[in-house]
Amino acid sequence: MTFPVVARAAAARRTREVEQVMENNLKMASALILPAAAYMIIFAPELVALLFQRGAFTPEDTAATASILRIYSLGLLAQTLIFIVVRPFFTYGSSIWIPARAALIGLAVTVAVDVALLQSLGANGLAAGNATGISVMVLLLIRDMRRRVNVNPHGLASFFVRVFGAVLLAGSCALPLVLLELFSGLPAPVTLLLGGLVIGVTYLFIGRLLGIKELEELQDQARRVLRRRGRK
Repeated sequence: MTFPVVARAAAARRTREVEQVMENNLKMASALILPAAAYMIIFAPELVALLFQRGAFTPEDTAATASILRIYSLGLLAQTLIFIVVRPFFTYGSSIWIPARAALIGLAVTVAVDVALLQSLGANGLAAGNATGISVMVLLLIRDMRRRVNVNPHGLASFFVRVFGAVLLAGSCALPLVLLELFSGLPAPVTLLLGGLVIGVTYLFIGRLLGIKELEELQDQARRVLRRRGRK
């Protein structure tokens, strides 16, 4: 939805507005995706079991699929950010070739990692190649994007450190639920629900303490959406 905003601001040479929109999009997407990725990594077996473990899909299949899901989750942030960082290159027509170059390099990295790890790790190696390749592509695009859109690197670095810290602490608080399920036989749906609540509430609380104002904006947006739906 913000692509038209970026395009109009760039066409009107409102460079600062483009920079603010891009920086805000990077922060908002990361603030949402990182805790989701942590949730998927911690509770991958429970998610896979709930969705697929029935019929011919055995617990062994669940364990193998959960392992792959965890590795893919490491590239979830890159998969999301790529749709944001690519926008300036299609806004400034002279830079359209740059995403293609980044994609080719990312593909080469993916193939190299796949070939290196396939023999020893199998499907996990393929997942690692995908996560590595897409991450390299995004880093290249961010580097090249800054030649056109001068986002604040120090502000972004500070933001990511705080978000990573909040996610790590929130994830650590949810880890005891995995042990509780293991030793007490807690049903997977209950574990998933409690895990989501623990990670969500802890992440928001720690994020507020660390001054991640984007979380307040996300909460305000959620409240507005709920109010609009309530009126309907």
